[in-house]
This record gives sequence, C-alpha cells and structure tokens, in this order.
Amino acid sequence: MESPGGGGVRIVGEYSHCWGMPYSGFLLVESEDLKSFHDWWHKFRDLTRWYVDEVHTVISQKMEFIT
Repeated sequence: MESPGGGGVRIVGEYSHCWGMPYSGFLLVESEDLKSFHDWWHKFRDLTRWYVDEVHTVISQKMEFIT
C-alpha cells in the first residue's frame, strides 16, 4: 500500500492483535526515510481519523548488521 501519499512507504504487516497491549490490531510499515513516513502518516491519519478511536505510533530505525 503506497496510497495515500506513496513516497516509498510500504505496509509490510497487518496484525489482528498485539499481545500484552490493549490494541485491537496494528500495521507495520517501512519507509525509505523519516520525511517520507511523516508525509504518508499525516495523509493516512486524516483518512482514518473518523473511525479509529485511539492511535499509538512507534517509530524506530532498523539496524543493519554486517557479517
């Protein structure tokens, strides 16, 4: 899913539950850079704001291991 916004953001996982948390589901997305994610997130949030009661955002940077 690159819409809305596109720009190198991909949904890489859709999960129905997060064990140990009160969330009813979550998405795992990847982005080429933080700006791309930021642009995508605002458009996505505006699109889903009317039916999603509560949103938590966790941002991390993937570590690359050289072997």
